[in-house]
Amino acid sequence: MIKIDGTGIVQMMVLALLLIGASSCGTEKKSEPITVPVNIVLPEVNKPLPKKRSEKDFTIGEMIDEYRGIPVYYNGSPYQSQGRHVSPGGYNYGMKWQCVEFVKRYYYNRLKHEMPDTYGHAKDFFDRELRDGDFNRRRNLYQFINGGVFKPAADDIVVYDGDDYGHVAIITEVGEDYLMLIQQNVGTATRHKIPFTKHNNHYYIMNQNVIGFLGRRTYE
Repeated sequence: MIKIDGTGIVQMMVLALLLIGASSCGTEKKSEPITVPVNIVLPEVNKPLPKKRSEKDFTIGEMIDEYRGIPVYYNGSPYQSQGRHVSPGGYNYGMKWQCVEFVKRYYYNRLKHEMPDTYGHAKDFFDRELRDGDFNRRRNLYQFINGGVFKPAADDIVVYDGDDYGHVAIITEVGEDYLMLIQQNVGTATRHKIPFTKHNNHYYIMNQNVIGFLGRRTYE
């Protein structure tokens, strides 16, 4: 028979409590994992395309484009007149918001160029009495015929005939076989790509209504 004194009884009771604690720890339920909410953005498979504005939704005088910081304004139907537009210093741009107005406003504000004659229709920019490469004193620019030996350049003014008023636009880019134009008073179609070619050292803008172009040049 094993004798256990008072001290031994206490030690055995402590050991038993420890074993019970160990057993309870072993059978304890595992704690649930901590979940962090994450916002998942799914692709919008059927996302609607931006609605294209109808031309009837534009307002006369609304800015619809710009080139090198110079706005292009909407004029509704061609040849409408919204009154004369002049610079703060009194320089005549032309009738709002026709093609001539944009061209003269671009040349005046961007290129610091004034035309001695600030009046006339678009086709009046081209003086038919001049030869290819002559200086047009009324516009203070050199003038070139379509199909001549001079190549058009960016910022040149393309002149169209074809009706009572004609049309003018500004060249923004000269490619190997095309010209890019910017224009006003053609609805919302401010940008236009036109075929262009060189043949036998002559340059042709491939539109029968283009009679020529004008631009600034430096000749020695």
